Amino acid sequence: MNYYLVNQFNHGAEHRWVFNENQLADQVYHGAPIPDEDEVPYWPIGGSNSGYADIYKAKNDDEIRDFLLSPGDGAEYEDPMLVDIAEYYCSVDVNDSWCYESCTGETVQRLGIQCEDTYDSCYEEAEKMILALQKAGYADFDYDDPFYGENRGMRYSELCDLYEEVYGNDQR
Repeated sequence: MNYYLVNQFNHGAEHRWVFNENQLADQVYHGAPIPDEDEVPYWPIGGSNSGYADIYKAKNDDEIRDFLLSPGDGAEYEDPMLVDIAEYYCSVDVNDSWCYESCTGETVQRLGIQCEDTYDSCYEEAEKMILALQKAGYADFDYDDPFYGENRGMRYSELCDLYEEVYGNDQR
């Protein structure tokens, strides 16, 4: 049996699944040959806030394990806003709550692994810089709600530039 790794963004969060070839044949390809790599719109999570699903044929169990256990790619934008950083997480969906039937839960059990949600490393860096700005007495920032308040639209690069402006160089 062949297995396929599926990765999709929805509302800025990254979701992962494992599907077997029969499931993909029924749900996506409807009897057509399944390519080794593909992008599929609005599946498994539909709607306008869903990105295309990336589908890759797994070579072996080690590749499946690595896919399920690796941290996510981070916010889906090259230079995310603070709100994007706050809302990003990567989840392995073992209970099929988002989609049609997958074999993710069975695969996790078969491989004996435990998957946990991962978060964007930019979040920790942003928190450190925001705290440092506050300690430095920089007044023009919404410290009460830094990721969702007045600064929600600030790009990560802008926060880095502000931090460097206040501190003179990058001391993160």
